[in-house]
Amino acid sequence: MVSATLPWLKEYNIFGIPQTFKPYPDKPAYDLLYKTARRFKKQGLIQMDYMMTYPEVKDHVDRLATALYNMGLKKGDRVATLLPTSIQFVIADYAISRAGLVHIPGSSLEPADHLQHKFKEGSPHALICLDEYLDVVKNIVQHIEIKNIIVSKLADYSLNKPKSYEPLTLKGAVWWTELISKTTPSPPDITFDVEKDLELILFTGGTTGLPKGCMLTHRNVYANAIQNGNAL
Repeated sequence: MVSATLPWLKEYNIFGIPQTFKPYPDKPAYDLLYKTARRFKKQGLIQMDYMMTYPEVKDHVDRLATALYNMGLKKGDRVATLLPTSIQFVIADYAISRAGLVHIPGSSLEPADHLQHKFKEGSPHALICLDEYLDVVKNIVQHIEIKNIIVSKLADYSLNKPKSYEPLTLKGAVWWTELISKTTPSPPDITFDVEKDLELILFTGGTTGLPKGCMLTHRNVYANAIQNGNAL
């Protein structure tokens, strides 16, 4: 019988999804990528006709996680992103997780006041974005201090990679490719409490007011991935 306090289980029953997949792995969310990189070494992500294998994705994740740690970020600090669905987003998401940090994803399509509210509430220590969103970022940093800004070009993962990069004028900004290339993959050794440590803060759409941050733990994210995988 479906509990009245858990109404979503009715939908589970319709689609043939079990009410639970317990026991869930006591692993942080980035373990999903690590397992995939071990099992599917010749498969990966495709962007702009460019193929990046999962082991290569893991290598860039470890490099970015190390770079974030070297910037002085410590477990529990927040990192915001302004990225489209892309290889950059996948790498950033897992790198933030690997470094024991908390991801606050944002969209360049969001109203400026929503982004400012989101980042003010989230207090990110770093921001990762595309170069085409720098005007949005410049507006944000006028109101909110963000010490570290990592900038990528979408074509960084393509068959036609940029041949040069113009100097960044924004304070604290560095190019993604430079950071990845010069950083040896040596991410910090982090101890996780997967049921309590935050992995992600997703903000609501703000339809009834200002967006509100929903705090998701590593267990929440891992369990959701398992549930979605079963549904597919």
